[in-house]
Amino acid sequence: MDSAIEVKNLTKNFGKVKAISNASFNIERGKITGYIGPNGAGKTTTINILNGIIDKDEGEISIFGEKYDKNSEKFKYKMGYVPESQYIYQHLTLFEYLVFVGKIYNITKNELREKIDHYLDFFELGSSKNSMISSLSKGNKQKLLIISGILHDPDIIFFDEPMNGLDINGQFKFKDLLQNFKRHNKTIVYSSHIIEIIEKYAEKIIIINKGKILFYGTIGELLERTEKSAFDEAFLSIVND
Repeated sequence: MDSAIEVKNLTKNFGKVKAISNASFNIERGKITGYIGPNGAGKTTTINILNGIIDKDEGEISIFGEKYDKNSEKFKYKMGYVPESQYIYQHLTLFEYLVFVGKIYNITKNELREKIDHYLDFFELGSSKNSMISSLSKGNKQKLLIISGILHDPDIIFFDEPMNGLDINGQFKFKDLLQNFKRHNKTIVYSSHIIEIIEKYAEKIIIINKGKILFYGTIGELLERTEKSAFDEAFLSIVND
């Protein structure tokens, strides 16, 4: 297996709450991996650890075969993150915000302008590039959040409920984006409660509940293991076992 991310014995506690318990798994390079589980299962905590937002208590993490150092710029440039919650500087325009993000990643001026124009046009936000972010709808803020997470062309992209607030057209645009990432061999970790999206796009799935990894493999392997004919039934069988 050609791993983009390898996690061994990952543990994270919040006081007496064990958010992640001795979790081990691999994320294959160039694959779309669904990371799913009930509310409070530990999905977002795991993603935040892998992005260096919070510290792990125990365990080992490797990115493309190298020991992960959350403070290393080398790893930050390789990874992009679209979080579930929208934390954006409301007092900036769309263009100003994306320039700010681009400068963090040292994208050259000409390349940055091209990328900004491309993604704003792709998500049909070009006419709003000089509008204040505070004036945007929730769905358009989500589009901006997606753009900011992928602007530096990362090799690994974490999506945590990325279609939250998107209208139908925005959802189609995002699905086109996923297919394009797949064609370009990007590694996608996709966390969502929308099980239909995982079923359609994920090549591998990881099921977590109460901080423990319950399953890793293909949906076909999950159906075979649970002896169910439908993905949602198999998922419920695993988490309620």
